[in-house]
Amino acid sequence: MSAAREAAVAVDTAPEAPLRKLRPGPGRSATWVAHDQRLRVRQALIMTAAEKGYGAVTMRGLAEIAGVSSRTLYELYASKEACFGAAYGEVLVQWIRRLSDSTNDRPDADPASHVFETLVGEWSRDLIQARFMLLESSICGPEERKQVRGARGLLETRIKRLLGREGKDAPASLVGGLVGGALGFGRSRLLASRNEHFLDLDSALAQWASSCSDVSWDQFHSLDRVIRLKATEPIVSFQRIASGNADLFLDAVGKLAVAGRLEGLDDREIRKVAGSRSRRTFRASFSDAEECIRRAFEMQAGLGIDRMERAAMKGSSPPGRVYRAVHALCLQIASDPVFAELCFGGISSLRGLGMECREVFMAAACRLVSDADLTNGSDDERVAIEASVAAIWSLLERKVAAGHASRAPGMSSTLTYFLLAPIVSASTAIEAMQDEQAISRGSRTRI
Repeated sequence: MSAAREAAVAVDTAPEAPLRKLRPGPGRSATWVAHDQRLRVRQALIMTAAEKGYGAVTMRGLAEIAGVSSRTLYELYASKEACFGAAYGEVLVQWIRRLSDSTNDRPDADPASHVFETLVGEWSRDLIQARFMLLESSICGPEERKQVRGARGLLETRIKRLLGREGKDAPASLVGGLVGGALGFGRSRLLASRNEHFLDLDSALAQWASSCSDVSWDQFHSLDRVIRLKATEPIVSFQRIASGNADLFLDAVGKLAVAGRLEGLDDREIRKVAGSRSRRTFRASFSDAEECIRRAFEMQAGLGIDRMERAAMKGSSPPGRVYRAVHALCLQIASDPVFAELCFGGISSLRGLGMECREVFMAAACRLVSDADLTNGSDDERVAIEASVAAIWSLLERKVAAGHASRAPGMSSTLTYFLLAPIVSASTAIEAMQDEQAISRGSRTRI
């Protein structure tokens, strides 16, 4: 049985499960006993991961907490990864059911606003589950990440239907951005230890989702078909001639990122790619491989933000400046595989370090938007910017992971829309981008 199907069965049939065994007695079928044991094991994993981190979860520990023998545990789940997939799927299906039920209960409510208000409500209702779903699922291994992507696809499919109009599902890229933005927003809040404010922010995040959805589906689909802006800044590859040992090691990390070899990377492999430098030489510049990777990321991210800032100066209006900045970012992703992989690709596989780097880049992007003379600094606008930047990161990360980094410039209008629509309205955002495209072509005529 798949993890998603098993989760659906658990939601439909399970009692409000405590972490205690069923009382012995007649009438307990083997199927029901196994079902109860699975439920306790999944709860044990969620609790342990949320409290101590997923890395601290062991099969032996799960068996002790769930009250089952090690033999029984391995009969229920062949591995820690399999148990993770079942636990993640169970919570996700609970979310999907709550979203569907609450929407049915309030048919006259704005769908986007209500869906995401309900989602934040789920995080506030159970912070242990929220930490597991938003944080620990972002710093797990490759098998778990694959399961997360599959389960998230179920959530997006359901939300596409909930937001649908006139028999048409909402656009996939719109829903993908909304879900990625909401989950990224929640993760950032938890990392900043601001989880106690989830309830205070449910309306702000709901308003963000509603503003992004306030557009006809045909208009939204047209965003990916607009004429691209002309580049106003030369495309600069961040690969350069190394001037010292530190540069050699940083360049080696870039090459390893492009080769998809960041996960589990140690200084021996970095030194080998850098030309067999000694460990002593490496340690003169970096304490360990993690510091070297972090420095390589910071260098790439810093140059990327700088390119965005310079491109923004060419914009004809505040919205136009944001559009040019986002387009510059997409051009850099398409033209420089080192930048693409270090900032939006393999860095995500590095668990805690990857999350830390991601948050650094998103915070810098938030500051860039906040400085564009578009906002008044209100709390709701700060939430909107934070969620929109997370949406952009999520969509670009997905594009790079699929091996389609070269197509990133074709997304620049859609990505900019997420930033502008909640602040200046969907129609104004589209008009501003059309004006900027016309200026780029030497004509003020809107397309």
